[in-house]
Amino acid sequence: MSTQRFRQHGSFNLRNERGVFILDAEGPWNRETFDAYIDALKARAGVRPERWGAYCVVRGEGLIPPELIPLWRESNAMLAGLGLVAVAYHFVDRQYASFYEMVFREAIGEAPFEFAYVDGWDSACAWLGERGLVSG
Repeated sequence: MSTQRFRQHGSFNLRNERGVFILDAEGPWNRETFDAYIDALKARAGVRPERWGAYCVVRGEGLIPPELIPLWRESNAMLAGLGLVAVAYHFVDRQYASFYEMVFREAIGEAPFEFAYVDGWDSACAWLGERGLVSG
């Protein structure tokens, strides 16, 4: 992606469980972390089923710089084009969850997929399972 100007701020881990794509993120993120995330997504792009769901765990600050919002929306469109149909967002820090939900709702805009805010893996699996996106 872009040339790295700063050290990455924040972190992420990607994995699959029960057919669900899991992003475990710790924020806040900067451009460098976002670019690394996009590169990691592209590397996994060919290993998805036709329709799939995601569970996004947000730890720490659920904030991103405003200049990343258009890039986030582009990445959401790319993911939807690869079959992403639903995302369950979980904000671990419940004290600020309603604030982060508002920030994400605004940043996501007209999402190209269905999304919901959940309180953990079990509720994410239940919600994604209703959409036929959880295996085993």
